[in-house]
This record gives sequence, C-alpha cells and structure tokens, in this order.
Amino acid sequence: MSPAAPRTALPLSQLDAAFQRSPLAQTAEQQRLHLEWRQLQNRTANDPEVVAAREAAKKTKTDLEKRERLRAYYNIYYAHMQALATTPEVKNFLNGQKAAALNNLAQPRVRPAPTPRPGPAR
Repeated sequence: MSPAAPRTALPLSQLDAAFQRSPLAQTAEQQRLHLEWRQLQNRTANDPEVVAAREAAKKTKTDLEKRERLRAYYNIYYAHMQALATTPEVKNFLNGQKAAALNNLAQPRVRPAPTPRPGPAR
C-alpha cells in the first residue's frame, strides 16, 4: 500500500470564490433581493403620488389609455423605490423588475392601424 498523498488546503479566498458561484449562493442572493424589493414595495405602496397614479390607471376607458397610464404609474412607482434603495445590487434588481413590468404592457401581436392611402387626384 502506498502512503496517502497529503492534502493541500485551498486558500480561503478560493473557497469563498467557489461558494459565491454555487447555485445555492445565487439562489440565496436572488431571495435576498426579492425580499428587499417586497419591503420597498410595502414602503411605497401608500405614497400619495403612487396611489394617485394607480387610481388614474384604474379609471381609464380604453386599453391604449390604460397601458399609457400604467406606464406612467410604473415609472413613478419604481422611481420612489429607487430613491429608497440603499445598495447598487438592489437598484439593478429594481431596474430589471421595472423593465419586466413595462415589457408586459407591450402588445407585439397587435397590428397597427392602417394608414389612409391618398385617393386618386381628380
């Protein structure tokens, strides 16, 4: 039997780097960001400007107008949350959430209204 090869210990910085890339660490970071996002939502939900924008979006009559007012509401809502955010990671997460919310308002499969063609000259 040959003697067992001695184990070499990895430096602590390499171990930290290995754990930072693990799926478990990424999931924990996403969970932390989501929790901070929910706390910011709770803090801004009753802001008078946010409430007024939300109510204006609810009172619209047409789909186009509703999407426009919801766009304005999301801009106001996320601006208030951005102002309360403390770290760059949370601000980046908020930018992603805002982009997703605004992207949901798009209607990519709706055909644009046809433009009237000029008639023959008389």
